[in-house]
Amino acid sequence: MTTVSAEAIIDMPRSAAWALMEDLTLAQEYVPGVTRITISTPHDRGLGASRKVFTEKRPPFDETVTEWIEGHG
Repeated sequence: MTTVSAEAIIDMPRSAAWALMEDLTLAQEYVPGVTRITISTPHDRGLGASRKVFTEKRPPFDETVTEWIEGHG
């Protein structure tokens, strides 16, 4: 298993950024190379939610939310 984390400072209100980040189906809107997302768990947000990520240059891979702080990250 690989763990990835990142932090970025953006010029956007936190509420607007969170509206994008909490929707796990929208990664292709802001992550270069991501072409499609499918949710693979019964719930599509919050702790334990999982998705399959399809990209231009590598095989699909799975991601699971392991930490969720509502409204923050």
